[in-house]
Amino acid sequence: MNTHGNGDHCYGNSLVADADILATRGCVEDLEAAPASRNHALLRAGRIMQRLGPFGRALGRAGDAIGVPAIGWLVDATSLALPLFEDFDFAGMEPVLPNRTLEGAATVMVGDREVEVIEVGPAHTEGDAIVHLADARVVFTDRDFSGDTETPEVLELFAEMARFRRLLQS
Repeated sequence: MNTHGNGDHCYGNSLVADADILATRGCVEDLEAAPASRNHALLRAGRIMQRLGPFGRALGRAGDAIGVPAIGWLVDATSLALPLFEDFDFAGMEPVLPNRTLEGAATVMVGDREVEVIEVGPAHTEGDAIVHLADARVVFTDRDFSGDTETPEVLELFAEMARFRRLLQS
């Protein structure tokens, strides 16, 4: 199950390419729009900007001033993205797209467990979904929650919000 279309959540699909891989249509569209080659190029550009130091930041401000905000965005994103992704090598990676899509919700059996997959996007990306194991009272999301938000009540609230949204759409 791909909960959303970012590579750090989906590029491992190639390790289970023969399995059923489920995702929302929006997730698949996100993956098609952002191939691994693009991430590879962004990381390379980010490393260059990092090496440029103050000159890279000045270049970003100059780009903003002349209407080319992508340079400034790259400078800003570098400090966030490189620590998270610099150990990954996206060169030559050919992602495996999900081979089953859902719209709204789907119930699938995993072994003898009923698993409800509920589309809640667009949220973090265009095709976000949560996975609900009703018998275990567990909801898997694509985001971390910490502090007081990581409670059974909050997680159940997400499942209820998704059910309510699905009812409104039917």
